Amino acid sequence: MAQAGLCELGRNLYQLPTWGFAGCSASKCADTQAINEASTYIFMAGLTGSNLNHDLGYLDFGLTYSFDLLVMANESVGQLRRILEGIPLTRETMALDAIREVGPASHFLASEHTLDYFKENWFPGVTDRSTFERWAEQGATTMEDRCKAKIKAILSEPPLAANAQAIDAVLSRMESK
Repeated sequence: MAQAGLCELGRNLYQLPTWGFAGCSASKCADTQAINEASTYIFMAGLTGSNLNHDLGYLDFGLTYSFDLLVMANESVGQLRRILEGIPLTRETMALDAIREVGPASHFLASEHTLDYFKENWFPGVTDRSTFERWAEQGATTMEDRCKAKIKAILSEPPLAANAQAIDAVLSRMESK
């Protein structure tokens, strides 16, 4: 709650950026405690509006770093970003025309509108949302297993070269806010 108060003061009284934790844990390993604490910090950072957030992947009060927690926390960041986007309420997004077109005796699964807007949904990278049967068929992996596989995949890719134009574009957008 102290962080929320500092964010309010920074944003509303001083018009300054505010600092916050996001994605860290006192846990000594990337376990259930770690992702619970990390996600709580991530969601608090988003809900309080702090904009200089760090510690993603830190364990043991910042004495250790975990790629596993980084990957898990990234999932929480994706969820939070989607939540904070909200739901746009326009004639198109409310699907009024699609509702009229489909009518009460049918369903929206094959509707062009549903197919178009479903693509905009947020999809997890390591969270499993399949049925038990499908999960078992695919190897019955845990979140930890999927994180380790994702880490291996990321580390097997060659590093990206810095793109000065892309960096300048991002910084320009940030300055204009």
